[in-house]
Amino acid sequence: MRSSSALLSFALLRLAVLGLCVYGVFRLGQMIFGGGRRVDYVAPKQLPPIDPYYEAAKRELDQHIGDTGR
Repeated sequence: MRSSSALLSFALLRLAVLGLCVYGVFRLGQMIFGGGRRVDYVAPKQLPPIDPYYEAAKRELDQHIGDTGR
């Protein structure tokens, strides 16, 4: 009579081989049917122009408050 650890290791080996076969069929299907990752390049959006009124307000506050170390 075989020991239970031998039966367990044989069952795990069979499961691992079955998993590899399923993975191989899946990858083959991806190659045949073109299910690979396709990432289209998206150009980054341009930043909006700096608001001159906002910059002037910051300068005015800096003059009023003093140098804040920015």
